[in-house]
Amino acid sequence: MGNSMYLHRISAVDEFGILGSYTGVCVHDSLSVYDGADYADAAHALCGAHIARELVAAGEADRSNAWLKAALDALYELNTAAHRARAVDRDSIAAEVLDPLLHRWKHALLCGLADNPRRDGPKQSKTRNLLLRLRAREEQVLRFARDLRVSFTNNQAERDLRPAKPN
Repeated sequence: MGNSMYLHRISAVDEFGILGSYTGVCVHDSLSVYDGADYADAAHALCGAHIARELVAAGEADRSNAWLKAALDALYELNTAAHRARAVDRDSIAAEVLDPLLHRWKHALLCGLADNPRRDGPKQSKTRNLLLRLRAREEQVLRFARDLRVSFTNNQAERDLRPAKPN
């Protein structure tokens, strides 16, 4: 993306007047504008629904996708575990539940990377780039499972911000 487009996006986000002083956890897609220096006081979590959609899209392009089912299963089971822990007023998912699910998630990503090997040159497949991003941003991807105050998805926030569609 060109620098002017990036600056335009930052300007648009700045117009909301929220992120510059926000110090909580911002759940979002991984659009680079949210990682700007002006928003450094906020913690970041990547939206699980966005991640799931990206994984499904990657799976449609990549037919050898046993890793995809494993990744989605682990992601959704982590979300279920988070909901169950919250339902009984726990501060965290029990280690005996969390640790195997985290291991399954990481293993699925490694299998996906093995199925989508590095190409010669700088340009990699969209699937490989997605898997590398998910691995590199693991803390943000899995924040919802490690901090139960954080939601798995920002979909409600997106619905709240979008204008209503006329019937």
